[in-house]
Amino acid sequence: MDLSIILDSSSSLWWENNAQDDHAWQETMNFTVRLFDALVDVDPASRVAVINFNDDAEDVTGGYLDGTKLDDLKTAVYAIDYAGSPRQNPDGSLGYQSKTNTCKAFQTVKDMPGRDSDHQHVILLLTDGKISGGDPGPCESKTTVLADEFKNDDTLVFSILVTSGINFYPTYVEDFVAPQIRGIVSKPNFFQMVSQYADVVATDFIRSVAEDLACQN
Repeated sequence: MDLSIILDSSSSLWWENNAQDDHAWQETMNFTVRLFDALVDVDPASRVAVINFNDDAEDVTGGYLDGTKLDDLKTAVYAIDYAGSPRQNPDGSLGYQSKTNTCKAFQTVKDMPGRDSDHQHVILLLTDGKISGGDPGPCESKTTVLADEFKNDDTLVFSILVTSGINFYPTYVEDFVAPQIRGIVSKPNFFQMVSQYADVVATDFIRSVAEDLACQN
């Protein structure tokens, strides 16, 4: 498979459990690296690309890398400059990369060169936030359109929603965030909501993806 992992690095990951630290972002990176190891173990011919997004989006791996580039994949992830923590503005105030520009992230995946037509494509969105890049309405609808285009092209779209940074707004999560993310995955069971990424066993997750791919063939 060619796996596109989309990482949310917005500022809500700084507010884990209503406290200011970057543990949730560190765990996002650690979980991503565990996915790499699991993927090489379960599907050695697979390749991975990583897209990081907040107010903007970027391809941090330079396209799809295979298991022989495992160290390069890990280095690229841990080298991401986390923009969610407070940055001092010129006027002395603190600024945050507060948006979750999911539509730009999906567009970045679409525009990435080098996907192998012989590999099945899988997108995994790791996020904790409501789609809010640019004007929320247009970005949400554009994300849905892009996700539908991928699904129509036999791409499987998964998402894991982590709530550690937004769990002090439980109604917001249930009423607004979760329905948005559920709306872009390929099947209802391709969506998981967890309090932290440590709740997900990377190897089990990758094996379940491989099984879903096998069923699709």
